[in-house]
Amino acid sequence: MRRVLATAGTLDAPAGTPDAAPTRWIDLLGDGAVHTPLRGLFEPVARVGDEVKEGELIGRVHPVEELDLSSAPVLAHCDGVVAIARRPPLVDLGDTLYHLAADTTPGASGASGSGR
Repeated sequence: MRRVLATAGTLDAPAGTPDAAPTRWIDLLGDGAVHTPLRGLFEPVARVGDEVKEGELIGRVHPVEELDLSSAPVLAHCDGVVAIARRPPLVDLGDTLYHLAADTTPGASGASGSGR
């Protein structure tokens, strides 16, 4: 917020204020939803903005109703960028945990600013 106000000339930016990171354009993948394999407590490993590879561990679901069961790993089913991450942690079978996206360029089909 301070950068916005400083750019508008409303506020003087204090010395040492870092420059904003460049904008990263992403487009949600049509098949980018990652679902929970069981009911339980979701423990995220990947965070929004993380790049993930197919097969990479991105979370775990710990069963709460059957404590003798092991935690289930949640793996990325394709390469992408984590665009959306689930909160709160209590999940039911089939809930969406993450949605993956791909880098794109401004004005490309599906990108922000394309009218969608």
